[in-house]
Amino acid sequence: MRAKLVNEEQNFERGIHPKQALGVGGICLGEERWKMKKKLDDDWKFFLLTILDGKTISGQMNKRSANGGNNWGNYTVTVSDWHIDDIDDMGIMIIGEDKEHYILPIDDKKIFIENAR
Repeated sequence: MRAKLVNEEQNFERGIHPKQALGVGGICLGEERWKMKKKLDDDWKFFLLTILDGKTISGQMNKRSANGGNNWGNYTVTVSDWHIDDIDDMGIMIIGEDKEHYILPIDDKKIFIENAR
């Protein structure tokens, strides 16, 4: 008795690739995009960890006041903690050793970094 071929066993529709009809192979673009974005997000956070933790940075930042006001200016801050939710965020929330909150924008301006310790 002869074994049936895959094409004989399945009733493929005309114009559909056999692998597509079987559901084997192929790639899911959404899943691949998610994996790449996750890797890029992890790399971005590791980079920020390397350049910000415990460092003194100088640059244009937005100092957040208790009443929610915005005070843009040139500040020098020793970073005690920082936070960013997503790689698409346009700013990094920084808490200085002075317990003040700053927003460091991610734009075309340079920041200057020194080792604090």
